Amino acid sequence: MRFSSRHYVLIILAVTVFVLALAEVGLRTWVVPVPFSQANRTHLIYTADGNDAVIGDSHTASTFLTTENFVNLAVGGSAISDLENVSREFYRHREPGRIIIQASPQIFARPMRRADHSKYYRQNVGLPFQLYVFEPGVAANVMDLLDSSRLQRKLDEAAVISTQQGNWHNIPIEERLATTQKRVNKQRPRHTFRDQIATAYRRMITELAGKGVTVCMLRTPVTQEYLGMIAGDEDFLWSENFFKALAAEFDVPYVDSHDLPVSYDMSMFTNMDHLASNGADIVAPAAIKACFGDGRT
Repeated sequence: MRFSSRHYVLIILAVTVFVLALAEVGLRTWVVPVPFSQANRTHLIYTADGNDAVIGDSHTASTFLTTENFVNLAVGGSAISDLENVSREFYRHREPGRIIIQASPQIFARPMRRADHSKYYRQNVGLPFQLYVFEPGVAANVMDLLDSSRLQRKLDEAAVISTQQGNWHNIPIEERLATTQKRVNKQRPRHTFRDQIATAYRRMITELAGKGVTVCMLRTPVTQEYLGMIAGDEDFLWSENFFKALAAEFDVPYVDSHDLPVSYDMSMFTNMDHLASNGADIVAPAAIKACFGDGRT
C-alpha cells in the first residue's frame, strides 16, 4: 500500500493532535492540582471564583493556608515581577475586589526574574476555556508527567504544607538560632536592585488603585528570634519605611503582622518565617480584619 504525501501529512497531524491532547489531559489531571505551584496559580487566575486574593511568596502562602474566601495566589520564590503580572492578570476580567499584597523585607532580597513571565497568561482573553498545553505557566511543568517520582514529591510537599502543625518549638535552640541567622542573611534587602524593585512595587499599587481594587499591604509574621536578629538593622528598617511611606502615599493600610492582637509562640511556626496551619487559623482572620475592618473573611 502506497502513501501519498497528503497521507503522511494527515498521519503526522493526527499524531501531533493525539500527543497534545494527551499532554493536556495529563497537565490538568496531575500537574495543575499541585497546590502552591506556578501551574496551580495560573489555573486559579483563569478559573477561581471571587474577586478577593492574596499575593506574595511562601510567607504569604503559609499565612493564608486555611483562608477560604481569598484566592491564595502566593507561590514560594515569587519576585516582584511575578506579583505585578499575577495581580494584573487576576483582575483583567474580574470586577475590582480586595487584595492583600505581601510587604515584607525579603521582597528586596531577590532581583526581578530574568525569565520573562509576562509571556504567561496569553490566553487570558475572557474565553471560558484555555489550552494549558499552550500556556507557559502550566506547560513548563510538562516534564513532570514523565517523572512520576518528582511529581509525587511535589504533591507530598504540598500536602505537608497544607496540614502540618507547628513544630519549631521542638527544634533545639542552638539549631534554631543558627538556621535563623542564615535565613536573615539570605533575606537581607539588597542595595543592588533596591530602586528597580521599589519602582515595580509602586507601579503595581498604582495599577491596582487605578482599577478600583481595595489594597492592603501586609508584613508577614516571623519568629521572635528572627525579629531580634534584625532589630535596628538599617537594611531591614529601610524596607519597612519604604512600605509604610508607600501605603501612606496611596492611602492604603499597611499592616504589620506583629501588631495584630495575636500572641505568637513557636508552636505556630514550621520554621523561623513560615506559619503552620494552626498559626494560619489565628493570624489570617486577624490580618483580614486589620486590613479591611469589616469583619468579612
